[in-house]
Amino acid sequence: MQSITKTCFVFFLLLCSHTAYTQYCTEDDRFTNTNYFSVSELDSLFDQNYGNAIDWEGVATDLEMDIYYPSDDVEDLAQRPFILLIHGGGFIGGNKSNWRNDCREFAKRGYVAATMSYRLGWNQLSITDQLRAVYRAQQDANAAMRYIVEQSEELKVDTNWMFIGGSSAGSITALNVAYADEDEWDGLVSDLNNHITESSAILQYILGDFNMDSNVTITDFNLYQPNASKIAVGTMTYD
Repeated sequence: MQSITKTCFVFFLLLCSHTAYTQYCTEDDRFTNTNYFSVSELDSLFDQNYGNAIDWEGVATDLEMDIYYPSDDVEDLAQRPFILLIHGGGFIGGNKSNWRNDCREFAKRGYVAATMSYRLGWNQLSITDQLRAVYRAQQDANAAMRYIVEQSEELKVDTNWMFIGGSSAGSITALNVAYADEDEWDGLVSDLNNHITESSAILQYILGDFNMDSNVTITDFNLYQPNASKIAVGTMTYD
């Protein structure tokens, strides 16, 4: 299982590097395996709040991300690709700081890179509750991607080239963002969404009508940008 997880993540990163390079083809070494910027030429934003939702114990939880990117003082591109890295920990532990160094490495190559926190914890005596933890992580990752779309102009992110990866539970979440939709989840646990949303109006506000299909209006989700209709994730896009 560990080797499969590593393979999945390496595939995502190789795909990101190759695809972004072909899109942003330049005569320099940006978006390759070579550092283009130094650490001193990077900027970062820590603990950026991208949402708030109810955790498995019914507690409202702030969702945050750290973002790394080349400084505007040295960056001459109007837009650059984005990659989101998600930490592992069995959906009960881990921290976004686990990917801090990797985000810096991507930023030195020209990417905007971020690492996110997400809701952790589940009743470890219940398989269904474990599925809810996996579901919540995907909800949070979708919200993080929407937040980056919302902030894309300020961060100089090209929303046509957004990528996602992670390790362990983070790689599962990344794959779910790319491939799992609401119908599949409903088929797995038919009442999953009702169990998650019935306890709090705050979580319903965060979800709005979004669920996994990103069918929302601006009144349903305050971090959604309606003009950005597609977000690329690896080789997948979703409307």
